[in-house]
Amino acid sequence: MWLDKLKRSTKKEPIVIPVIDDNANYLTIAKKTADIVQNEVDGGELADLRIKLGAVERISGNRESFVFPGSSLLTHYSMLTIAGLFSVVFAVILLISVGTIALSSQYRLPGIIGLVASVGILVVNIRIIDREVGQIRFLKRFGKYYELLQHKNVALIEPLADYVKIPVKTVERDIYLAIDQNLIPQGHLGTENKVLMMSHAVFEKYSAAQAEYDRYYDKLLEEYHRQEERPDEVEALLELGEQYKAKIRAANDLIKDNAITEKLDQMEKMVSAIIYEVDVDPSNADKLGLLLGYYLPTTEKLLSTYIDMTEKTVQGGKIRRIRKDISDSLGIINKAFEKILDGFFEEKQIEVESDIEAMRSISD
Repeated sequence: MWLDKLKRSTKKEPIVIPVIDDNANYLTIAKKTADIVQNEVDGGELADLRIKLGAVERISGNRESFVFPGSSLLTHYSMLTIAGLFSVVFAVILLISVGTIALSSQYRLPGIIGLVASVGILVVNIRIIDREVGQIRFLKRFGKYYELLQHKNVALIEPLADYVKIPVKTVERDIYLAIDQNLIPQGHLGTENKVLMMSHAVFEKYSAAQAEYDRYYDKLLEEYHRQEERPDEVEALLELGEQYKAKIRAANDLIKDNAITEKLDQMEKMVSAIIYEVDVDPSNADKLGLLLGYYLPTTEKLLSTYIDMTEKTVQGGKIRRIRKDISDSLGIINKAFEKILDGFFEEKQIEVESDIEAMRSISD
């Protein structure tokens, strides 16, 4: 009898994994994801969190990327350092050559050769330094664009420039450079550089009804210019997004695990994309506000639990396992968040195409 009681006491209850329909609304998915985390944190059963969140990975299919991150700044900083050192060395040689020409008739020819060679190399190095400095500045600016464009198919240039606080003309030049460097390999700018299209397919649709699309984007820009004073609820949502970013950054400063740091960096960039969408078009406030409202408490609970467990003096096997599951869960949440953003932008694209079709039917 005591053996039966022992078996019953050690028997693990089956894990109930929620089934998420591939066609489920992305806001419903956000709620389910948040509920899973909240229930597990409140119940103290974090060891099963990763398994339950695994169902979230079945949301929709894979997205085709059209915007890619820039190259590592380390390479360009290295080239800049090497060119700088060469410049110093050959500047010294230049001075020695000038002194030799001025003071020694015997070594004047070698001095002239050294002068010409050092001047030539210095000119080349200055051009390399100028190019590398320009590329570093471009990549830093492009990093801001990439955060906001990586999930989108279309973006208005002026709101993008306003949000990242870079002049419109500079953004236009950067976009052309990004296309040339294959960072946006299928990129196209529309009439008067008002809109950026990230793929050939979108540009083909634009070209087929360019007049209607231009009128549509002009209408969006007019609406954007009218939004100088945002409603209080939109301001509150933008503030919520900034609070979300601040809390993620604060937790990131406390957590020393590189794997989690990378995931939190990615999460912060996605929050930036959400804030940008609300800033550009406050009509998105209801949908994106609901996303933030669910993901803010979810991630906050998860990170708070991880930090509490990290601060415990004794790190047993169970605590290490739970920390690992939290780390894995953050990766799953990021994937879900990416797919939710993709779903949102796909929905917007369908709305745009519907509006364009309506405009075309009226004009016909």
